Amino acid sequence: MRQVVREELAAHGPPATEMVSPREYARDHSIAVSTVRQMIKNGRIEAIRIGRRQWRVRRDAPIGQPLAQTRATSTGTPADRARRILEGFQ
Repeated sequence: MRQVVREELAAHGPPATEMVSPREYARDHSIAVSTVRQMIKNGRIEAIRIGRRQWRVRRDAPIGQPLAQTRATSTGTPADRARRILEGFQ
C-alpha cells in the first residue's frame, strides 16, 4: 500500500512550494518587513495577492533586480496627460 501511495505522489510531480506571508519571508531572510513589501511593490520579489490586503511569497523566492517602470511617471500638467490619453482614442 505504501509503495502505491509513493508512486502516486511521484507521478504528480514535485511538491508545491510553501507560500508564506511577507512577515515570515522577512524573518527567514533577516530583513525588515517594510523592505519585503517595497521589493514586492518594485517587482524584485514575486508575490501573489490573496483578497484585497494579503500577500503571499514563495518561501524560496529569489530577490531579483527591480522591474522596469511600467507606470507612467508624473510628467507634465494634468491637461497634458489628458491630451495624451485622448490622442490614444483617435
